[in-house]
Amino acid sequence: GAPGLTIIPLGQGSNAITGQDLLGRTYQVQYVTDPQATNWQTLGTATTDSSGTFQFIDSKAAPLRFYRTVSP
Repeated sequence: GAPGLTIIPLGQGSNAITGQDLLGRTYQVQYVTDPQATNWQTLGTATTDSSGTFQFIDSKAAPLRFYRTVSP
């Protein structure tokens, strides 16, 4: 399944998106600005490290974004 995400505001319009799952799994990090929207936009990819954790920085975060990960 998809990992639970932790969103950490970094200031200046940036968020750190972290999650934990299986070692070496790659995810697409996606967002929408409306939780009812169906047109998720891909920000990029993140791969879990040797501890099964990944981090992705969204440096252009809108005032409000909803995130998810999908495994290609």
